[in-house]
Amino acid sequence: AKPLQAQLMVSHAWGEDLIEAMVALLGKAFAMDLPLNTSIWFCAFAQYQPGDEPGDCGPGIAEQLKMEPFKGVIGSPHL
Repeated sequence: AKPLQAQLMVSHAWGEDLIEAMVALLGKAFAMDLPLNTSIWFCAFAQYQPGDEPGDCGPGIAEQLKMEPFKGVIGSPHL
C-alpha cells in the first residue's frame, strides 16, 4: 500500500484523554464537513509509542525524533 498524503494534521496533549480527543476530532470533522476519506495525520496513531521499552522491537523515541515526523507533516503541501 502506498502512503497517503496528510490533508489534516492533529496533535494532542499527552495528559488528555484519548477518547475525548477522538470525540473532539470527529466533532470538528463533522463541523467542517470533511469527507470520510480525508487523510488525517494524528500523532497518537502516527508515532510508534512503546519505543525504548526493554525487548521492544520498534524504533526508539530518539530514532523517531531524528526523522522529524512533525516537521515532515507540517511542511506537507497538501495541508
